[in-house]
Amino acid sequence: MRGVCINLSDTNTLRELLDSGAQDRDLGPCRTADVNDGEWLTVDVSVAGNTVTLPARACEMGDGVRLTLSDRDWERLAQFAHRCTCPSASKERPSGVPHPPRGKILVVSAESAVREVVAATLGCAGFAAAVTSSAEEAVCTLQRQVFDLLILDTQLPDSPSAALMQRLNELPETRRPGTLMLASGPSMADKAEVQQAGADDFLVAPFRRQELVARVLSLLHSIARGRQLSGAA
Repeated sequence: MRGVCINLSDTNTLRELLDSGAQDRDLGPCRTADVNDGEWLTVDVSVAGNTVTLPARACEMGDGVRLTLSDRDWERLAQFAHRCTCPSASKERPSGVPHPPRGKILVVSAESAVREVVAATLGCAGFAAAVTSSAEEAVCTLQRQVFDLLILDTQLPDSPSAALMQRLNELPETRRPGTLMLASGPSMADKAEVQQAGADDFLVAPFRRQELVARVLSLLHSIARGRQLSGAA
């Protein structure tokens, strides 16, 4: 998975970028060579000593390949701009975090095909992935081992995803993984369920493998920065 860095001099420049690209959720031309239309990458946006990492999709718009974000990732960039503007929150996303380690990931799905595809995709990207088929098995595994990220199918036979999220919140903070939910379809009901459950991010099936890796990398960067901030507190 390739990454792109956008270094901005100040928050005014970031606001100008948000204003100019608002219609198409466009971050501007992709300066990385040989990027193809439809390719997924991660993009680091740095300003005022802070950095946010987001999944981005390369899109051919007639004047060359440009970097675009989904609506929810564009909103995250806008929230990041607001944090950079507020002096009291300027250190919320400290920069200087190295590329995150290939974190340990637990995949939870009752569907064997989903487990196999997700685990194989993560394995090819260099991640260590374990799999479980139920909420109860996932909780037992998390009690024995520490994982950086949980990829959770919303359709589990023994527990609603929201109930499993509540059980995750009962774990000690140091053992609580980030969460990426796999919604079963593009309906608003599925997205609302994911957001209400309190997941860090979601991916709607069927999904592109490149987007899965990009979102995993984005979340691992966020987790690494959070841990750096906690350690500095």
